[in-house]
Amino acid sequence: LYWVNSPFENRADGAIAKVDHQLTEKQQLGVNFNLSRGLRKSPEYYPGPANAGAPSYSYENGSLSVQDVFTASPRTVWTLRAATAYGATTSFEQDDSQDYPQQLGLKGVFAGYFPRLTFSNGYLSIGPGTPVFRDRSYNYNGSVAVSINRKAHTFQLSGLARRSFVNSLSPSFPSGWFSFSGSTTALPGVSNTGSAFASFLLGMVSRAEEGVVLHPSYYSKNFFDSTFSDQWRVRPGVSLFGSLSFEVATPRVEKYDRQSTVALDHTNPGNGKPGALIFAARDGIGRGLQPVTARIEPSVSISVNPRNDRKTVIRASYGLSYEDYPLYGRHFGTQGFNATPVFVSPNDQLQPAFLLRDGMPTNFAHPPFLDPTAVNGIEPDYIDRTGLLPANQQWTFSIQRELPRALTLNVVYSGWRGAHELVDGFGRLNMVPVSNLKYRDQLYDEAFRNSLRPFPQYRSFDMGGLYPVGALKGNSMSATIDQRLTGGLFGRFSYRLAKVLDNYSSGTPQDPDNRRLEWSLSTSDITHSVSASYTYELPFGKGKKFFADNDFVTRTLGGWNLSGLTSWRGGQPLILRPLFNRTGGVVGNLRVNIVPGVDPEVEAQTPQQWFNTAAFAQPDDFTVGDGPRTHPQMRDPGAHVHHLSLTKRIELNADTSLEFVSEAFNFLNHANLNDPDTRIGPESSPNLNAGKIIGSTGGRVMQFGLRILF
Repeated sequence: LYWVNSPFENRADGAIAKVDHQLTEKQQLGVNFNLSRGLRKSPEYYPGPANAGAPSYSYENGSLSVQDVFTASPRTVWTLRAATAYGATTSFEQDDSQDYPQQLGLKGVFAGYFPRLTFSNGYLSIGPGTPVFRDRSYNYNGSVAVSINRKAHTFQLSGLARRSFVNSLSPSFPSGWFSFSGSTTALPGVSNTGSAFASFLLGMVSRAEEGVVLHPSYYSKNFFDSTFSDQWRVRPGVSLFGSLSFEVATPRVEKYDRQSTVALDHTNPGNGKPGALIFAARDGIGRGLQPVTARIEPSVSISVNPRNDRKTVIRASYGLSYEDYPLYGRHFGTQGFNATPVFVSPNDQLQPAFLLRDGMPTNFAHPPFLDPTAVNGIEPDYIDRTGLLPANQQWTFSIQRELPRALTLNVVYSGWRGAHELVDGFGRLNMVPVSNLKYRDQLYDEAFRNSLRPFPQYRSFDMGGLYPVGALKGNSMSATIDQRLTGGLFGRFSYRLAKVLDNYSSGTPQDPDNRRLEWSLSTSDITHSVSASYTYELPFGKGKKFFADNDFVTRTLGGWNLSGLTSWRGGQPLILRPLFNRTGGVVGNLRVNIVPGVDPEVEAQTPQQWFNTAAFAQPDDFTVGDGPRTHPQMRDPGAHVHHLSLTKRIELNADTSLEFVSEAFNFLNHANLNDPDTRIGPESSPNLNAGKIIGSTGGRVMQFGLRILF
């Protein structure tokens, strides 16, 4: 049993039990039980129902597994396993009996919680996003495996079946989400002349959304796997391993068939265009909106001791694996049964979506509304129905060598490639083609801009982070030297050289019709990284190099351990963006222009000038930038980490000891510079902070602790 307290009023308790019992000479039973529960108090920006932070919640997690190992013969072993696990999170009850919208004079909302208000100029938001939620998850699985030794082969055949459940009640913005921008109070077409807070004081809402959730959602899905593998000892010093897995997964279904999505191959009766809402288990549609998926996953590896030298091992491997559709919860893909009406300004430079004093509009189809046109005019949920799964290939080659003085060197090359990666892709399918930038100021008219979309009955699509169009590839080389425990010293030093590219890590593409231009360095790419860790038992005390036959000296000087961690990573690629996006809402991630013949690098990087801003320019109005998605040369400053710990253990008796711990995080007090400002403004209104670094993170933190071990 354990209990944990923290300064943030978090609390936890739980229990762990493990039983291993020899039933017979050939059969062994193992049981594992784990239970934890507690509460997590989220920090408040300010107290009261209008707190914009995440709600505090209670949680509970548990698992139980039973495993039976039966040795049928010296060459054959059976393993049967059954397991179950569950998790639950429940927000603290929020008081909606006060009916805060009514007290604020806000009409048209469906709940009494405090509404959510956000501002585009960096003001702190007001009100919670999801004031209440109740989520439960359950997993049940069973597996059987048999291992057979035959001469130089070890065969293994296994099967697994799993059933998963997620139950959720998590309405987002049940009392409305009201967004205020500076465009409504600005002079039309003149930047920096408006204020989001001024729009709020005038009650001029630029965008609003409300979640109307009538029922909890009860989701489930199944997964099956069978695997055959063989480990073949070809000859002394050479081993081969191969495996082949066959996996089948069913799509997510809802207990009461309350699921829906937009089908692009259906005609919308509202305007005769492709794209209409379809519903699970209706009109010939199956209970699962996605297909049953089946795939084969092979892997192979080889291990060689050259010339049968056990001090050197060469390994190579290749594997192909697929990700499954996750069993996502909440209420994504339930429109029609629930509703998420969205209201936007018809022209955010000229008029608001509505005025707060008039209340939230109620001129939308209230659920349940099971009609193909139920999501017309809003941002519908889109569930991909193609059956494409993320496919990942990985190959490695390594050499491990034992060196003198208890050292081990391990050099590893890894390569990987991914296709159909699940990405958010918000609006990717229904963005206005950039060829329509020719309409210029007409694009600020919401109705006109929507008419140019491939599916004009919708503003965009919410993909829920499950759109399989991402691609990536990478390579890395690492070298690690391990010092095995010798003379009280253990240490590890490693260096890594890597390069990672993808087409999705910085969000929505500039031009969705030309995704090839999105291929560039990943935003997480780090070329060089170094780390060193060590533990050293100071050579004082009984049994050590320096020992005095004095009990007081032994207790004082003995039992000290020094450990530390030092790491350094190079910078990540910079993402350069224009200060102003004057594309009429057509382009979300606008890029900068490259100025020909100007070197973006500076001779000596300083916080005052990290890169040459003259190498980049703000694109002209209603044009796209010609710069890369992430810059191939420009990177942020990177980061250093230096931690040190000194521990003293005092043996009280044979079973009990006292341990004093002193830790210093960033003990060198090294400051890591923040990222530079990468927003490039026009000559008429430049960003004076472009290319500059303002501020840093760091500072030495020391803490001391005392614990008893028994």
